Amino acid sequence: MSGAAHVKRVRALHQRKVREAEGLFLVQGRKVVAEVLASPFDVVEVFATEEAARDMALEQAHVLPAHDLERMGTFEHGNEVVAVVR
Repeated sequence: MSGAAHVKRVRALHQRKVREAEGLFLVQGRKVVAEVLASPFDVVEVFATEEAARDMALEQAHVLPAHDLERMGTFEHGNEVVAVVR
């Protein structure tokens, strides 16, 4: 799947009705994503910049350019890591 397709799918989760229908929610930022990865939550996908994936040892992360992650997240800054969680 292309970066643009990932962005479109994750951005849809910004809408409450989509989150409720899919049973998914977004987590963003290094600290919160690390916490959810260590929790019993079902992490469906993780998207990260190359640097964040390396620093956090995220072997299963989809590595995307920073500009794609900025479009995925809702923060003005700190969108190096975004996770989709069930």
